[in-house]
Amino acid sequence: MYKTDFITNIKSMITGKQKQLYINNLLTSNKKRRGDLKAEGHLKKAKKIEKSAEKLDPEADSELIIEGLYGAAHHYIAYAIQTRHDEHSDKHSQDPLFLKKYGYHDIRSKFEVLDSLRAGNFYGSRTNGERIRKAKQLLIEIKEWGVTEL
Repeated sequence: MYKTDFITNIKSMITGKQKQLYINNLLTSNKKRRGDLKAEGHLKKAKKIEKSAEKLDPEADSELIIEGLYGAAHHYIAYAIQTRHDEHSDKHSQDPLFLKKYGYHDIRSKFEVLDSLRAGNFYGSRTNGERIRKAKQLLIEIKEWGVTEL
C-alpha cells in the first residue's frame, strides 16, 4: 500500500483537528531512515568537509571552497537540529524549514546568504576573495551556533 492510499484510509477513520494533525505528521515525518547520518555523523562530516575546503587554493578553487563551506554548514545545522529537537535534516533544502520551525531566524538568514554566495560562485562568474571571506565568516557563525549547547 502506498503512503497516499494509507492516508486516504486514515481520513475515513478520524475527523476534524485530530485527522489534520495525524495526516500532517505522516506527511512531514522525518524519522531516521536507513542510510541517514546520526547527529555525530553530521558533526564529523561537517568537520571533514571544512578541513578539506581549507586545503584548496582560493584563486583556483573558489567555487569548490564555497560549495564545501555550504556543505559543512548544512551538516552543522543538521547536527544542531537533531541534537536539540530530535529531527533529522538529510537535505540542505530542508534546513531553512527546520530553522524557521524552531525560530532560528538569524541562522536561517546566514544559511540563505551562504546559499546565494554558493549559487553565484558555482553557477555564475561571481568569484572573488571577498565572497570566500564572507562564506568563511558565515560558516564560523553557523558552526558556533550549531555546536554550542543551549
